Amino acid sequence: MPGPREELQPRLTPEQREIESRKEGLKLSRSRVLAQLHSTKNPRYRETLEQALAVLEEQIARLG
Repeated sequence: MPGPREELQPRLTPEQREIESRKEGLKLSRSRVLAQLHSTKNPRYRETLEQALAVLEEQIARLG
């Protein structure tokens, strides 16, 4: 008999689990970059963070 978690979430293939795990990691990285962006005053560092944010958002979008 499946537990409550199994009933709410569809079974994922190993590949789907890997993609979901990668997306979660990218989203965590995006959150950290956003927090740093909001707190920095250095224009050069801000530019670097904005570039990193764009790359992360592109990777997240590609994964769906």
